[in-house]
Amino acid sequence: MWSCKASNAWIKYIFEASKTNGWMEKSGAISDSLPLSLRELFALIILAHLKNGITNSSSWRVGFDPSASEPNDGCIILGKSRVDIEHKLVPQMAKDEVLKAILDTYDKYAKRGSAYGSGRTLVIFGNKETQGMVKISSLRDKINGESPFDRVFLMHAVAMRNNNTEVVIHITEHFPNKGIAQVNFNVLTGEAETPHCTIKF
Repeated sequence: MWSCKASNAWIKYIFEASKTNGWMEKSGAISDSLPLSLRELFALIILAHLKNGITNSSSWRVGFDPSASEPNDGCIILGKSRVDIEHKLVPQMAKDEVLKAILDTYDKYAKRGSAYGSGRTLVIFGNKETQGMVKISSLRDKINGESPFDRVFLMHAVAMRNNNTEVVIHITEHFPNKGIAQVNFNVLTGEAETPHCTIKF
């Protein structure tokens, strides 16, 4: 079982790669010993920061358990507590408008049923610029109170601040509860603050 403090994982594995265009879109494994893509690890880092913000802690870490069943996109952990993640990306080059792409992505993997989704939190990262406003309740409406996943989150970077050293990331919970959080992520240190959160996670 590999685990790492979220900020250290950013500095060690992603910081240099993040200086190049398209790093989020690359799906190759970081290494043989850490078979996560950069985007999968980034989502884990943000979720660990979110969990630390919610619990007023700094102890939630990112992790990868090679013995976990597939799909295996890593987890966040604190001692024996663990949240397994299934991560999907809406890429910049997606042909459809971002909302349709998000809904289609959810549909595709929800159709695989509870054998695929049970015990996992689905995170869909919208890495595509929107054309106008996205009705964020549309995914919740599609789920309609029933999902094979334990939780469904939508994650999106919405702004850069402080001379492009801080990414503002919004996380919206669509299942089983309704909530939204903001994580301000410092790209120089890998640390983050959670100034607003109504997610119980």
